[in-house]
Amino acid sequence: MALKTSWWPWTRQSPVGSTHTTRTYEEVFTISRDEVQAAWGEFLSQRETLVPANKPYILRPFGARAAMIPAEHILLRLAADLDRLLTLRRLFYADYWLVTPWHGDRRGSQVWHRDPERDPRKVFLYLTDVTEDAGPLEFRDGPVLCPAWTVVIADTRHEHRGGYASARERHCLHWSYALGELPRFRVGG
Repeated sequence: MALKTSWWPWTRQSPVGSTHTTRTYEEVFTISRDEVQAAWGEFLSQRETLVPANKPYILRPFGARAAMIPAEHILLRLAADLDRLLTLRRLFYADYWLVTPWHGDRRGSQVWHRDPERDPRKVFLYLTDVTEDAGPLEFRDGPVLCPAWTVVIADTRHEHRGGYASARERHCLHWSYALGELPRFRVGG
């Protein structure tokens, strides 16, 4: 399958400047959905052993930016497709995110902010429908609601906040890219 890039750069720009684009899984990735679903199922089978890192509402297997991710891991294999789209940017973070309902005050990335990296892009592959109660990514002009298997590429220089799931879990794979020298996570051999 050939990688489609005709939609790049941004296809959606709001009057207030929040910028993101959405595409289907097949428009971005070459690895089969079944393979991604199998890897996600393996992650979910370990759910009871995962401990939230610095955000109590997100379960992540790799957690910190310096986590060791095996070179053959599905996250890095999918990142190879993203690397062709996000030219000149460097991958500096990748992880699975299982966002659980949270009933406390908004905290950390759940409050309005801009990412400090140089020309950052965050990529989310949502494996579940993203609805208001599943804590969508929000820009000032509104939430990014989408069906499962949607890829969202967000320009996080603009004010945004992470999802606040009130009733439903949100399952996604997440990658962060930026320009220049960055702290990079380690890739295992």
